[in-house]
Amino acid sequence: QAVGAVGTANTYIGIFIIMFSVISSGMVAVMTQNIGAGRPGVAYQARQLGLAFNAVLGVIMSLFLSLGAGTILSGVGVADALMQPAKTYLQIVGGFCILNALIPICSSYLRAFGFSKEPLYASIIGNVINFCLNAFFLFVLHKGVAGVATATVISRIINLVIVVLLGAVLVKAKQHPEREAVMGQIIRIGLPSACETAIYNVSMTLVIRFLNQMDAQGLNVTARSYTMQITNFSYCVGAALAQANAIMTGWHIGAKEYDACDRGTKKA
Repeated sequence: QAVGAVGTANTYIGIFIIMFSVISSGMVAVMTQNIGAGRPGVAYQARQLGLAFNAVLGVIMSLFLSLGAGTILSGVGVADALMQPAKTYLQIVGGFCILNALIPICSSYLRAFGFSKEPLYASIIGNVINFCLNAFFLFVLHKGVAGVATATVISRIINLVIVVLLGAVLVKAKQHPEREAVMGQIIRIGLPSACETAIYNVSMTLVIRFLNQMDAQGLNVTARSYTMQITNFSYCVGAALAQANAIMTGWHIGAKEYDACDRGTKKA
């Protein structure tokens, strides 16, 4: 039941935080194209706009998910046996979903300038801490779902602090004077990409609702949670290639090297 509750809550968190990816997806495209064109100052400006927009949106969504967790879960028909642990997880992790808004911005900023290993190191450190804290909260303090949620939040805070510090130390784009209006470009590029993910998440929400209606104990949803954790590994290589190709394509477009875009995409 705890596994099913966490899996269910995470699905609904994914629905509500999809708006963050509008900015992060568009920001990466704008940053990489300007880096390729030799205008790192505009790339820095895009990062600042992305941070400001997602920070405001993150505060709003954090309050909404924390205060409205019970209403949201009741509205989507969560199985009775999963309701209380799912509500606890949604209140804690959803209440800090501003971290989901800021981490992708700061990590993408590093990757766009070619520092792809640094966000990896931050992620490894955050996940090792998450694993250790989960063991501590579950097996020492016996905090259950609340402990898992708390460990997740703490590890994400640490991850965010690391990528923010690395971005400030490694990337010197702030020193470049170029500036221009890019918010419209960010939204125009990021919105279609975010809609793709939103459509998928909405369909999964409906699937989970059907599963909960079939089984008041939440066994079907729990089975799905285990399966999704396993199948997610199959996406890793494709997602990595796609992300690398997107960054390099942006560099080539900015430099007007269109043939290189075509060759790189075919290789990926």
